[in-house]
Amino acid sequence: MAHGKVNSSVVFRLGVLGAAATDLFAARIEAHELKPKHVGLMVVLDAGRASSQLEIAGVMGVAPSLVVALADHLEKLGAVQRVRDPADRRRQTLTLTEHGRELLPPAESWRSPSTPNSPRT
Repeated sequence: MAHGKVNSSVVFRLGVLGAAATDLFAARIEAHELKPKHVGLMVVLDAGRASSQLEIAGVMGVAPSLVVALADHLEKLGAVQRVRDPADRRRQTLTLTEHGRELLPPAESWRSPSTPNSPRT
């Protein structure tokens, strides 16, 4: 595929746009010691879509080992809490803590206070 053809491809442009949006979002939440996938996990918990690490991995479309790593970080921040399922000791459920709920609005806010007309990602 010729260079000009690549740059005019819709798929290529969407990929570049997605990468730029992710970079902007990551920069906005970095001060909270969060990355985009941390916020994704918290949003899943807040929505009540899943609670076990395995269920969350399915909803997010990621490997269960990644959910474990994300949860480890969020647990250190006090944003999530792990609770062992009394019916199945192998199963751990995650719950969003009050601190985690406090982190969501700044992460989900679309506008930056310093630049009111720019998207907050």
